[in-house]
Amino acid sequence: MMNKKDKMYLIKEVMREAYAELVFGFLRYFRENNIDKNDINNPIVKIFNITLDIYKNIYSLRYNTLEAMIEVQGQYKLIKQWFTLLEKSDGYGKK
Repeated sequence: MMNKKDKMYLIKEVMREAYAELVFGFLRYFRENNIDKNDINNPIVKIFNITLDIYKNIYSLRYNTLEAMIEVQGQYKLIKQWFTLLEKSDGYGKK
């Protein structure tokens, strides 16, 4: 049986991999659609920055509680669903 610390580490590992997939998906989408990842006025870039922040900081003290990790998992599900819909469209602002 896994102790709480090991379980938390495992959850973080799984979520870091999931967020890495999203980060690389965003970067691919930016490249394919000529979007500047530094354009902070673009709502897609804003969501990318939230995603990247979680990816970079998942091992920080900010995410050291089970409640925080549940939030990270919920945000992942929402961002992943949104990004999937975005990829199915013809690009930002188009249908």
